[in-house]
Amino acid sequence: QDIFEKLFDTAMKFCEKYPHQMVAGTYMAIACRMYKTVLAPDEYARMMKYISETSVTPYTGHTVH
Repeated sequence: QDIFEKLFDTAMKFCEKYPHQMVAGTYMAIACRMYKTVLAPDEYARMMKYISETSVTPYTGHTVH
């Protein structure tokens, strides 16, 4: 919870200067690079396949922007 709150606060500060999609994309790129360094190639490929093929319900709640 601590690291989530700190990184979320940092992200929101970046969103004051940069588009939200740019901030989110940067966080995703960092996360993917980190996962790629700690997972076996087949594990990383399975994770990315799962992410890309999983259906999600559009978010309809309150947004920050």
